[in-house]
Amino acid sequence: MTRSLSIVDLPQDIHDAILAHVDAPTRLALALSCRTLHRAASRELASTVTLDGLGQLVRFLDRCTSPSNGPVYLAPCCAHGYPLPHSFGSVTDDDRPAKANPWPRSAMVRDLTLRSPGPLLHTYDSTLDDLVSTRPWLQRAPGGLIGAVLRLCPRLRSLHIIDSSLPLHHSLAQCIVTWTPQLQHLTVRSKHTDAASLAFIVRRLPQLRSLDVAGVQTCSCRGPDQADAAALALAVALGSSQITRLVLTSCRSFNDGAIFSYLARHQRRHPGGHNWDDDDDDDKNRIVLDSLELHRINLVRPQALVELLSSPACAQLRHLYIGGLRRLRSVHLSAFLERRDPARDLDLEVDARLMSRAMYCEDQCAASAGLTRLRLFGPSREQGVWIRVALREDAGSKLGRLREVIVIPREGDDGQMWKDYKVKGLDIRVGDDTSERVHQERRWCRQERARLVREQQQKLALIQVGGGAFAAYRNEDW
Repeated sequence: MTRSLSIVDLPQDIHDAILAHVDAPTRLALALSCRTLHRAASRELASTVTLDGLGQLVRFLDRCTSPSNGPVYLAPCCAHGYPLPHSFGSVTDDDRPAKANPWPRSAMVRDLTLRSPGPLLHTYDSTLDDLVSTRPWLQRAPGGLIGAVLRLCPRLRSLHIIDSSLPLHHSLAQCIVTWTPQLQHLTVRSKHTDAASLAFIVRRLPQLRSLDVAGVQTCSCRGPDQADAAALALAVALGSSQITRLVLTSCRSFNDGAIFSYLARHQRRHPGGHNWDDDDDDDKNRIVLDSLELHRINLVRPQALVELLSSPACAQLRHLYIGGLRRLRSVHLSAFLERRDPARDLDLEVDARLMSRAMYCEDQCAASAGLTRLRLFGPSREQGVWIRVALREDAGSKLGRLREVIVIPREGDDGQMWKDYKVKGLDIRVGDDTSERVHQERRWCRQERARLVREQQQKLALIQVGGGAFAAYRNEDW
């Protein structure tokens, strides 16, 4: 009896190809599974760094810099404080620091994740306060703490800034462009991402392939004219980029969908007067998306979004996520499915209210033939009936390529009607790891809110009892 092959028996190049498509936590779990995968994953883990919070970020700078000059010898600034390019003369070709050179181990970092980086205020930690006090250059570093970290990572390929209270302004954008010129994947999830600064990054990083941003807007103090100019600059930069994965979340600087209309029509005229259509390599400089995710963008006209989805920019689209777009209706999604080439596979994640009627109508089922994976959010009971009718076995010829359906039920709904529903050749699941994490975070937030309310009510009750009770409470807790 022959033994079946496992992932351990595969060649090394296949291991490398698999590990190139997984994130750092998954790569760490694979490295701890067996000796073979440990050797394959250790090389990538050595170049992956995750800094969670202000404390880890400051300690990382403490280990990689000196109190006197910090990282100035790695990436100096000009006399006016603007960053200057790295000098790669002392770094070997294999990305490892040569012997007796001034580059620290941070020069090996290729994947950097910064979680919850905050302003350098009072940290309520004596150790961190001492580190900050001995490094005065942290207070005046270009780009703030994030810019100080980027100065230490010249070989960076992926940068992920998660849950940041710091805005993406021009100074930080200048640091990203100058000190990480080989960046391919950028994630900025901040409450304020300046549209003009983001356009500057996209325009100056030609190797950028993945862009995940949140809170794109223009400060209202600049006026509507500057906001329109920044939106146009961002549209021009995106239209002439090589980005294949675009994720937009809660973006306000979209001028009612004008950016989507611009990308759909491939207008290539630069605000300064340069006509991109006159370039010989015009076809190479047009954006062609492979994955598009839109989260909670309510200021966009649905017609502009349909125009983008039906344009050549999305002709090779294989993954589409639409969530929280209240102005979008099922008729708009149906218009996209009608115009789309059914020969191409599509991984679709949408609200159930958008997909139910589109799948139920007989003429739309044929347009949905290209669906291979469907993820539905919050279907009601009526919408669930429509979708189940579309998934019935006699409609298999119309949805024959659909292999997986994931239903994310609403809170309080156990999804029992989906657990009991079976279709031959179709994997129907209720919930996944991502939705479970979201539900856990929401439950934790509700519990914390309830705890704070109870504590506040107890304090008010003690205050109302009288002066004696209030004095005792003050002496005990304050």
